[in-house]
Amino acid sequence: MLALNSTKNYIAIKYPEYLPFYRIGFVALAIILFFLYFIVTPKPDIIIYDLLPPFDLLTLIPQLIAIIGLLYTLRQFDLKEFMGYEQIKRWKNHSYNKQELDEHKTLHIKGPYRICRHPLYLFTIMLLGFRPYMTLFYFLTFLATTLYFYIGSFYEERKLIEVFGSQYIEYQKKTGRILPFKLSNLRIL
Repeated sequence: MLALNSTKNYIAIKYPEYLPFYRIGFVALAIILFFLYFIVTPKPDIIIYDLLPPFDLLTLIPQLIAIIGLLYTLRQFDLKEFMGYEQIKRWKNHSYNKQELDEHKTLHIKGPYRICRHPLYLFTIMLLGFRPYMTLFYFLTFLATTLYFYIGSFYEERKLIEVFGSQYIEYQKKTGRILPFKLSNLRIL
């Protein structure tokens, strides 16, 4: 809800002086809620699986690929902008444009964005999902995170279409959402 343009537009109209701080507040709230989740959620010791050697070591391969993919993806955009620091810096320099609704937008379609439209989600899901040891708590957290990414990607893409229009729609036609292939291209015999 907080990432929706309608929410940002409301803040821009009602409280324009706070808009430059919106992104950093959003990130701070997400971090706080993430830690609160881990503090208050019960963690039963129910083990779903525990891979034995050498199979446990096999999970390191996709985890390593995921870490490399995450680092490669993070290099594609401005982390200071993503975290909200640049917005405050522009505000201090009197160069903040409230029409941007808290961030400069750039369409990334090269590098890891050739693999899928949301490589951060893909590589995070890979990192979290390939584990040699899985408890019920961790599995439910993994499922919730994956569902959050999947649902959130629809809202994110709606915003990207608003900003980039037909250029983004063409990109959608060629590239999978989170998976490195389009499910619509799969044919079952």
